[in-house]
Amino acid sequence: MQVNQQQGGDSWSQIGVFPLDANAKVSVSDNANGYVIADAIIMDWAGE
Repeated sequence: MQVNQQQGGDSWSQIGVFPLDANAKVSVSDNANGYVIADAIIMDWAGE
């Protein structure tokens, strides 16, 4: 996902909804053809 934070940089950008179990791990990697920069992530309960 590419996001220009100079446009709407004061809001969150949703990258998807993913089902996770109790043992799930989430990571941000630099395995990309460019730059990967993340200063924060948010995880929100979406219900069942």
